[in-house]
Amino acid sequence: MDEALKAKLDEARTLMNTQQAGINANRGHEDAAIREWARGKQGPTNKKRAQFRASLTDKDRSQIEERIERLVLDHPSLSPVNVRALDSKTERPSVPAEVLEEYYFLRDMLDW
Repeated sequence: MDEALKAKLDEARTLMNTQQAGINANRGHEDAAIREWARGKQGPTNKKRAQFRASLTDKDRSQIEERIERLVLDHPSLSPVNVRALDSKTERPSVPAEVLEEYYFLRDMLDW
């Protein structure tokens, strides 16, 4: 992935995660007015996310797909083929939190 796209995605991820974290925190607030306010903020946030997705070029999407493939190759437990039901005897996959965050953000940007 080229540096310009990586910087663009990193900036978007930081902004979107910050906005969503604030909304999620207010959704659980005990004051009904604050919960309602948080629901109202979700729509514009979703719209920004959709606009960002729409701004991605085919080249950008191709690079994002390549990055997702690389993440799956480096961390096979991310592959849907390797997913299995967790029970009390199954160990959780050891994938760093940063990798999980990047993987799911990139999938979200491609709207998979």
